[in-house]
Amino acid sequence: MPLTIKAIESARPGSKNWKLADEKGLYLNIAPTGSKRWRMKYRFNGKENKLSFGAYPEVGLKAAREMRDKARALLAAGKDPSHEKRSQKIEAKLASQNTFSAIAREFIDKRASDGDRAIGASTLQKTEWLLSLVEPKLGPLPVKEITTPLLLSVLQEIEESGRRETARRLRAFVGRVINHAIITGRAETNPALPLQRALKAPTVCHYPRDH
Repeated sequence: MPLTIKAIESARPGSKNWKLADEKGLYLNIAPTGSKRWRMKYRFNGKENKLSFGAYPEVGLKAAREMRDKARALLAAGKDPSHEKRSQKIEAKLASQNTFSAIAREFIDKRASDGDRAIGASTLQKTEWLLSLVEPKLGPLPVKEITTPLLLSVLQEIEESGRRETARRLRAFVGRVINHAIITGRAETNPALPLQRALKAPTVCHYPRDH
């Protein structure tokens, strides 16, 4: 018999863990502490396994059933849901390590750890400042998704605010970060390279000489 919200809300903890069953392997595990966590029991290659879907009420009955149905679809396709869940976690972790922000900070830390020969305190401060200018738009992106047109649009926005020299420095900085990504196997091409002549030259002010 399928679970109802009323049955879930009225369930009380006992001296041991106990199960409140739904359908198709889904159940709510109720601990002596009062916590209620969704589980799914299934068999794969003749072995019994369990899958966790999170705690109630953060994960509601409808959401838990949707996750159960996705897991059952994987089983129907000959895949182990637990294995797929672990793979997704690994992929998510790798993706978070491959964002522009993550690689930029890795690049800055590497240069700082190389000592004063590579980067001094004032240069480190300027580099952090440059990163802060592009981080809102480029930071969350996987470095492979940063294209030349995208980078150009970010730089032109800074350029059009009157900061031409800053835009040129940013192009060079982004280029160095992505070179680091290429060296470490997380990117294949550098979108900053074609932009060497795409930005406007800084305005040079000439002052009359004193006589």
